[in-house]
Amino acid sequence: MEASATARRDDAKIFLREFTRELVREINPSTKIIIFAIIIFAVVGALYIGFAQFNEARRSRRIIAEQQAQLAAQQNELQRANGLLTDVIKSNNNVVKAISLGEMLRVNYGSGVCLISGSYIFVEAGTGRPLRFPETQTNEAGETIQSGTEQPALTPEGRGAIAEYPFIGTGFNVGNGFILTNRHVVQPWLADERAESLSSTVNGRPRLKN
Repeated sequence: MEASATARRDDAKIFLREFTRELVREINPSTKIIIFAIIIFAVVGALYIGFAQFNEARRSRRIIAEQQAQLAAQQNELQRANGLLTDVIKSNNNVVKAISLGEMLRVNYGSGVCLISGSYIFVEAGTGRPLRFPETQTNEAGETIQSGTEQPALTPEGRGAIAEYPFIGTGFNVGNGFILTNRHVVQPWLADERAESLSSTVNGRPRLKN
């Protein structure tokens, strides 16, 4: 049975092969050319469509990447603009606070204005000895000898009077033992021409006395 089935299959194959050859022989050469051209056109068309789709996909990926880069740049620019806006707002707030400082002090601490007075001296740098005026010189009649109109040079030596300079200013009592005032009040030598001339000619440092 197996041998008979195998022989039949072989006969069918031979018959199909011979039938195909006869069919191809019967087809006109022009028809063969047309069929071949159709097959080539189909293959070329498929390749062209595939290549076009590949290029379109690649172009789409490039466009998406460019858009993502532009979006990232816009986000960075937006963050920088937000930072600049925050700085501007802070600067404006500082300006508003500086402008309204005087009015705020008047409203909040106007009833607590106080008078600040005291004096300061100069001490020798390194030793801390107070600087003194030169000792007064007198003539035979007991009259003080004038040394001219120039500012006398201070010195830590001798027994002359200690060079003491008074100052006066105002402040606001803000409570808890604190007084709000200007810098030139607590450091009066910064705005005193006499102190500037002395500190430039004498090796001394200013110090508050009271």
